[in-house]
Amino acid sequence: MAVEVSDNDGPQPPRVPTTGAEIVVRASEITRNHLARLRAQAADLILVPPTGRIPLYDVRSLSACLALGAQTTQEHLADIRALIAD
Repeated sequence: MAVEVSDNDGPQPPRVPTTGAEIVVRASEITRNHLARLRAQAADLILVPPTGRIPLYDVRSLSACLALGAQTTQEHLADIRALIAD
């Protein structure tokens, strides 16, 4: 089972970084997205909480992210139980 919390609100227009810091952030995003795709290939179930545009490093949104994750988990309890039973 995997949980995908990357920017999951649909395709985004390409951004061209203009500063060194933006290049580092964009490289991190590309790496994170690639690793998420690799992990997803091995998962029997992928939970995708609707985190929308909440930035990955926005610690102020932790409570909202936890609530979204709990809600998504509740919605897929039957699927999770079925995987555990196998």
